[in-house]
Amino acid sequence: KGFAIPSYTQANDQTLKFV
Repeated sequence: KGFAIPSYTQANDQTLKFV
């Protein structure tokens, strides 16, 4: 969560929660 890309951060966070 250290990127300036909200879309990428959201997708990454969602994937982490899914895994």
